[in-house]
Amino acid sequence: MGCGSPDATTSPPTPSTPASRPPAPPAAEGPPRLSVDPVCLIYASGTTALPKAVVSTHAQVLFAARAIQQVLRYRAEDVVYSPLPLSFDYGLYQLFLGGLSEALVRLGRPAETGPGLLTRLRDSQATVLPAVPSVAGALARLLQRSNAGLPRLRLLTNTGAAMPKETLDALRGACPRLQVQLMYGLTECKRATVMPVDGDQVRPGSSGLPLPGTDVFVVDDAGRRLPHGAVGEITVRGPHVMAGYWRRPALTAERYVPDAVGMRHGYLKDSPTGLERALRDLRSASLNYSNDRLHLVDGKLALLDPEVRFV
Repeated sequence: MGCGSPDATTSPPTPSTPASRPPAPPAAEGPPRLSVDPVCLIYASGTTALPKAVVSTHAQVLFAARAIQQVLRYRAEDVVYSPLPLSFDYGLYQLFLGGLSEALVRLGRPAETGPGLLTRLRDSQATVLPAVPSVAGALARLLQRSNAGLPRLRLLTNTGAAMPKETLDALRGACPRLQVQLMYGLTECKRATVMPVDGDQVRPGSSGLPLPGTDVFVVDDAGRRLPHGAVGEITVRGPHVMAGYWRRPALTAERYVPDAVGMRHGYLKDSPTGLERALRDLRSASLNYSNDRLHLVDGKLALLDPEVRFV
């Protein structure tokens, strides 16, 4: 063999050969991950109580994200601009919804919800904005001072506090194609209800309908389901009800009640005390927190102060 001919036995491996690849990491020890295993802990303190970690499993998070996407219908061509922190489950789930819909999610920062918010929405060509009332209010004021609107913005969603009608009127006036979906949720079940598109114009003050595949109703002190129009504890039932509180068995037993076959993960009770109003046909009440309890009263939802940990 001539000196110009490569020797196949000594030639260096090409990038496609196994010899050029880094060694595979060792297999993880222990049992395999299952859908019933926890994926994250999301801390929520409510308004006055000490922080408590809500345990979320893979199956519960996946069900909640898919159910929310079924109602909100993010699109593959959407650009979601999220100024919400990922420690807030509302912000965290934007990543999950983007993955399910193949939408592009652009992550902002809470500090960017001031004067630069309008510029960032334009530069990102955002079509979807998940917003708490303070963000929506800031945007409404910026649009009132601007000659140009946001022609691409098609959807605004809201949770965390009741959205003022004046804010929505201003946003709709500046963005004629804008649609709105108001939502209500607890960290313990991620999302309880979602309004249909622009349903707030049909039923002002409504908290929306239960997620697909879930149930929301009220019960009396003995746990019996009450008819529509009655006053009682709100109970959320479904696969999205999270697994309980991390290392808080007494609180878990208080808030997560057993169903007919003794399963505790399917039911979440809230609002045991305070002034309450009927949740007529599951849509007609405004909701707010008071002392870490949910009450059906006229008012606003107190903002949570959550954190998230992945396990």
